[in-house]
Amino acid sequence: MTVVMAEAACGSASRSSTPSARTASPGGPTETEATGRWATEVRSPQPGPAVVEPELTRRCGVPDAAIAAAAQALAEDHARGTGELDSARVAFELRVAGAPYAWPRVWSLTFTLLDPDTVTPPFERWLESFGDGGERRCGLGLAVAADGDRHLIAIAADVLADLAPLPVRSRTGAWLRLSADLLVPATAAKVVLLGPRGRPRPVPTNLTDGQAGASFALAEPGQWLVQLLIDTTTGPRPVVEALIHADVDPPNTYVALAAPGETAGDTERQPVRALEAMINAARRSEGLRGLGVDRELAAVAEAHAHAMRAARTLGHDVGDGDLPARLAAADVKVRVGGENVARASSLARAHRTLWQSPSHRETLLDDRYLVMGVGLAEDSDGSLWVCEVFAER
Repeated sequence: MTVVMAEAACGSASRSSTPSARTASPGGPTETEATGRWATEVRSPQPGPAVVEPELTRRCGVPDAAIAAAAQALAEDHARGTGELDSARVAFELRVAGAPYAWPRVWSLTFTLLDPDTVTPPFERWLESFGDGGERRCGLGLAVAADGDRHLIAIAADVLADLAPLPVRSRTGAWLRLSADLLVPATAAKVVLLGPRGRPRPVPTNLTDGQAGASFALAEPGQWLVQLLIDTTTGPRPVVEALIHADVDPPNTYVALAAPGETAGDTERQPVRALEAMINAARRSEGLRGLGVDRELAAVAEAHAHAMRAARTLGHDVGDGDLPARLAAADVKVRVGGENVARASSLARAHRTLWQSPSHRETLLDDRYLVMGVGLAEDSDGSLWVCEVFAER
């Protein structure tokens, strides 16, 4: 039995001496066939019956047909011994199926004969290991390998917003409208675009009566990642994402590409130094200066990483205050400050997840920052809680 956690991340940045949260959050390539499976639009919810293991689905959450389709695709790959169950892989299958959900979690089980008394306890422990608010939705997939083993995949997502239909294919320069109904209270919203090249670009976003909206055009051909972020009680976080293809077809294969700097440093013996090296390598890949290491920022970051682990919650305020409050409590003065947080199975996965998210990359590549501090907390399952604090002192 194997439990795999798909990575999650969120981030914030500020523009003043009193930082206010601004959202910023996902070896060789691995290819998986995706030809002909793309939905025509991305939207939610997509209600559907529990086709695979209805009892487990009932325990998991509200059945969602798009999540189930993604879980089935992953189960078939798992049975063939291909494809990794990392966050980008899971997110890709969700987008192929037309689901916009952010922060998906995935659980896998290989068995010959399913014993509910054996499977249910670890399955429920997995479900209890995360809780992001909103409505939990779920889907399961099942495939049989050539040797007769059965491979079960479950995907769960805590949904904080539902997305009105967005097309998977569009034209360069055509105006599109993102509209989302929020399922939780929010104080701010922002849409960020990440195109085939260049840095992420925020677009003007409205938030009125629990509905977020933004109009935008795709400036050049290629694949664009559109991300909506909202400010919740635990800070800013991504709530919906969509892939839109301007004047190009969706990719035939999923390709897992390493983030710039992913292999930098000794992750085993010097994990903090390694993550610092990854950050600076990523910045230099975009022509930006590297950041110095600030011990006071590092202490703030480490304390928050441990606070997230203790609270079992990923966020910028898990009971210890948001970044401005934590900096003030530590008597650390900054002109501009920002933060990325993540939970992942490894340092490289955390770095990749942050790089692949438009809002996180926006924070990581902010050219105002001069110094950084990194904090890590290892969990009992081997995963890592990560906090990166950036600043101009």
